[in-house]
Amino acid sequence: MSEVRQLGKAGPPLFALLWCGLAVAYLVASACGERVLALALVGVMTGALLAAAGKRVIGVVVGVGLPIACMAWPESLFVLVYLPPMAAFAFMAWFFGRTLRSGRRR
Repeated sequence: MSEVRQLGKAGPPLFALLWCGLAVAYLVASACGERVLALALVGVMTGALLAAAGKRVIGVVVGVGLPIACMAWPESLFVLVYLPPMAAFAFMAWFFGRTLRSGRRR
């Protein structure tokens, strides 16, 4: 007997598609120099990450509140635009430092 895969179950989950769309939108906004839009997208990404971690109420509050704050006071919160690249570099440093270090010798 062969297994039959349902077409509706195949493909990436909805959250992965949302996350990829937000990441591409952030990159485009950053490349075009739209700092306020990039700030708002950082807020939405943070809210989505919190909501995916199970903290849905806090995720909604951050996902809505941070973009509004970024649009209201963009000059005060411009540093937040640099958080995703810095977090990515920190993760890469941790990951490669952990996986490429030499093993224990006995």
